[in-house]
Amino acid sequence: LDKAKMSAGKLARRAAKLSVFLAISLLIAHSLLGYFMPVEDVVRAITSPPSEHTTAFLFVSVLTALVFVNFTWFREQTCIVVCPYGRLQGALYDRDTMVVGYDRARGEPRGPAGTDGAGACVDCFRCVAVCPTGIDIRNGTQMECVGCANCVDACDEVMTKLGRDRGLVRYDSQSGFETGVRRFLRPRAFLYAFLLLLGVSVFVFAVTHRSRFEANLLRPVGASFVVEGDQLRNVFQLHLVNKLPEATNFRIEPVELPGAEVVVAPREVRLESLQDQRLSVVIRQPALDFVPGTKVQIRVVAEAAGGPLEVLSTAPLAGPTMRRK
Repeated sequence: LDKAKMSAGKLARRAAKLSVFLAISLLIAHSLLGYFMPVEDVVRAITSPPSEHTTAFLFVSVLTALVFVNFTWFREQTCIVVCPYGRLQGALYDRDTMVVGYDRARGEPRGPAGTDGAGACVDCFRCVAVCPTGIDIRNGTQMECVGCANCVDACDEVMTKLGRDRGLVRYDSQSGFETGVRRFLRPRAFLYAFLLLLGVSVFVFAVTHRSRFEANLLRPVGASFVVEGDQLRNVFQLHLVNKLPEATNFRIEPVELPGAEVVVAPREVRLESLQDQRLSVVIRQPALDFVPGTKVQIRVVAEAAGGPLEVLSTAPLAGPTMRRK
């Protein structure tokens, strides 16, 4: 088709293929966007003008373009040039690692079926034709190999048609191909198993101990504090994030600060799952009474289904270094 002259049929087939590629690219981009914002918001963004969600629109546009270019042009170069999989795996291999490989002792020298003195490989290049990265597995283990085993299936099919034993291209280790001896239990395998178990343990701990909601005191952009007459004013924003799977009511309870007035508005909010909100927190006190290092504390209580949850958020106050005369 690529070498054929342009015609209505060729144009229609090309247009259909590119349309499918574009549709899949859009689906992938929107699915990835769903990792960063609720699915309901993604659907709302799709059905509303781009001007109402500029960041999400740019994210989807750029990602769609990248995936579409990969489908239509870059293709296997993603695995060969961009993807770190091969380089990472290459650093982990040893002579006993199970890989997709070619049995050189059995296959060489290559030659058509019936050739005197030829090995099992008939040099049909089926293993090369089906390889998604275009390598020849008969040249040995290569960084570009993604371990898909397409070459294994293709070679086995040819061997079956020729009435020869399958497995000329197969999963085996370098030692297995050379000596026929495979060694699975070795120090490297135990080390990798330990590291894998450690990573899984850390992940489980992080998931089971994650905060059910966030309550952070943040300073807004601008001056850290303001002095009005003899009064010192600090302004914060209390950023609430509901990570619970259901809508939850939150109570905001300022901890008493001697000699100061702490104002939070509002004192109660209701947030849907994965929704966030910023509340104003203002602390007023006589400027002469300010002591460096003083901290404001805000207690936030979430009325969760399994019982109330509490977070104490703190932040240091700022002010001038003034002394009484």
